[in-house]
Amino acid sequence: MSCHTSLSSFENLKSFSFEKLIEEGIDSRFLLILGTIRRSDNQDLETAIIRVEKTALNISSVSRLLGKDGIIQRAEWDGIDDSQSTGVFSGWFGDERQQDLKVNIICPATEVHVRKYSKQDFVMIRETPEIYEKKSRVAQKDKVLFTSGQFLIVPDIKWDMHTVSSLYLLAIVRDPSILSLRSLRKRHLGLLKSIRQEALKVAAEKWGVRSLRMLIHYQPTYYHFHVHIVNANYQGGGWGMLVGHAHLLDTVISLLEMDSVEGPGVYEKITLTYAIGVQHGLYQLLKDTGVGLELDVD
Repeated sequence: MSCHTSLSSFENLKSFSFEKLIEEGIDSRFLLILGTIRRSDNQDLETAIIRVEKTALNISSVSRLLGKDGIIQRAEWDGIDDSQSTGVFSGWFGDERQQDLKVNIICPATEVHVRKYSKQDFVMIRETPEIYEKKSRVAQKDKVLFTSGQFLIVPDIKWDMHTVSSLYLLAIVRDPSILSLRSLRKRHLGLLKSIRQEALKVAAEKWGVRSLRMLIHYQPTYYHFHVHIVNANYQGGGWGMLVGHAHLLDTVISLLEMDSVEGPGVYEKITLTYAIGVQHGLYQLLKDTGVGLELDVD
């Protein structure tokens, strides 16, 4: 007998007996739970799979989320980065509830921040070495999980430090001359392999995670070389995980291993194709010069 019908009351849900969690979707906020449920008082428990999913926030109530009489009734501070520009809070719509929201505050929010997080169209860019020379760089600090003379490993501000399935770390290189993927040469192989080794060690020792996906973004958010380190089962990440933005560290290492010691390196010679938002500061420069754009967007 199946429980395909006659499940229309809250009493049905109250009869559910949990067996195990069979799947979770971090990005879409759902859980698939295996257990048993009773369709009516005079029937036996039957095997059931329950999907529990957080509904989307109501756009019409966005102006009432925060403030003195806001919908968020309780919040707990989760941390702040070393530059004291970003605060992270857990939020609840009432007492005796599980966490409803994660609230990430960027303050002060510059025009660059506003452009970055605003909805926008993206276009694909073919970057030549000449275009690369026109860009700038920034730096970032955070809590240190590992440190050496070459690099440090820190948790990404987007990660809550608790949900292992969405583990997200950053390896930040100390050498300021390594700006991005374009800067890598064969001589950096030892550094990249060390990042891979230490990231695996940190994730395994601290959280029991032994399978990681390590990525290099291009274009990066800031021009101080760093590697993104995530749980291999992580389903979130959005734009940061897509082709046209993310390059696997293992692939980069393999390319550099085939490179020659003499002459220009592979990342000096290669043409890189990537997507960029039309509100990105680099987009207007590329549009003005008319170089590298696959498609001109008005």
